[in-house]
Amino acid sequence: MPRITSAICVPVYKQNRLTMNHTAQMTKKFLILLATVSSVAALGACGQPSANNTAPGQPATEQAATTPPETTASTASPSPATGTTASTATTTPAVASEKTDTTANLVSNESESIVQIAAANPSFSTFTKAVEAAGLTETLSAPGAYTVFAPTDEAFAALPAGTLEELMKPENKEKLAKILQYHVLPNKIASAEIKPGETATVEGDPVDLEVAEGKVKVNGAEVIQPDINANNGVIHVIKVVILPPNVASPTTTSPEATSPTTASPEATSPTTTSPEATSPTTTSPEATSPTTSPQ
Repeated sequence: MPRITSAICVPVYKQNRLTMNHTAQMTKKFLILLATVSSVAALGACGQPSANNTAPGQPATEQAATTPPETTASTASPSPATGTTASTATTTPAVASEKTDTTANLVSNESESIVQIAAANPSFSTFTKAVEAAGLTETLSAPGAYTVFAPTDEAFAALPAGTLEELMKPENKEKLAKILQYHVLPNKIASAEIKPGETATVEGDPVDLEVAEGKVKVNGAEVIQPDINANNGVIHVIKVVILPPNVASPTTTSPEATSPTTASPEATSPTTTSPEATSPTTTSPEATSPTTSPQ
């Protein structure tokens, strides 16, 4: 009986062991297959386009262009010819500084003259025309070493109405030339080299230079852009037209100066005499009564 039981149990044990090994192998294969499928799915997801890096109409493998921060902005627009999306870069305009307002800055160019640099900037068109009308174009274009305090168009526009038109007339050429020459020093002086005090001009009369807290002023007019270098000198930009002392300052007559003088009612009202001043003096009875002596 024990031999029969042993004969039966041994095959059963072996069968169970084979079944367990087979199950373990199947489980291992299943886990390997599952891991492989997960890896393939993950790789496929990485290659798919996202809403952030592709635009409509672009292939899945094409990457969107990266826009540098604060400099350009990309706008997508469909191309009518190909149906694809084209990326257009738009440059953000520079904001003008408070110091220069809307005046476009001059740019140094030591291959050009003072006149050429000013003529290339639309904010100095009036200065360029005035130099030409005064006959100074050749002087400020010739080789030399000048310092020019150049007024902007805004400075000329601040003159009283009709003043600029009057100065540009041929009969006022000499006067205009004196005004412009008063803005020119006969030697080149960078802003860092300017010293306070009076300095002679090409016109002959001196200008008063001031330096305070890193700012330069000429006759009280502040230099808003210094040191624009040219091949024949340097330009310092100002926003005021300065006038030599022997040239009459253009003025306009104020309404107060031309209005007739009216006398105040108090000044023109007739003088009236108070009743107290004109009333007759009356003598009291006591003062006029006769004095009687007692008997």
